Amino acid sequence: METLSLFIYSHTFATILVSIAVGFVIAVLIGRFTKVKSLFPTVFTFSILTYGAILFSPIPPPVERQIIQMLDLMEHNKVDSNGTINAVLLPCMSKDFNGVRGMQVQEIREAFRSEVDEQVKKVGSFSGGETALKLKTDDLCEAAWQYNAVKIKRLNSDA
Repeated sequence: METLSLFIYSHTFATILVSIAVGFVIAVLIGRFTKVKSLFPTVFTFSILTYGAILFSPIPPPVERQIIQMLDLMEHNKVDSNGTINAVLLPCMSKDFNGVRGMQVQEIREAFRSEVDEQVKKVGSFSGGETALKLKTDDLCEAAWQYNAVKIKRLNSDA
């Protein structure tokens, strides 16, 4: 289920399909209790509302856990780039959003992919696994700050 929710939040086409499906279900339920000549305007309206809700609402905990796992994987492989961490921290510092929203998940995934590609080109490998860092939080913003602090400490000790 976690992979499905991350798929929905990170692929625009999947988000649109889910929005249309939810809009259709709501329109059918409304159509059952009221006399509606055409379901299309109702489906369209609720699809747009659902799509907006997915984009502007805070991401669900399974998606947050997936992103935390991406950050952990990057720290395990000692990736020096800041792209993914910054893609998480910038929305967390924003006064307008105060956390990662659905529209930012795709940016985070793209930053992660580019950093993985750079690491593979530079080192030649990217391995799975977990770090010894055991986070005491499931909050994505707090986890990103912790990973950023660990990365800075690691870079300072290497220098």
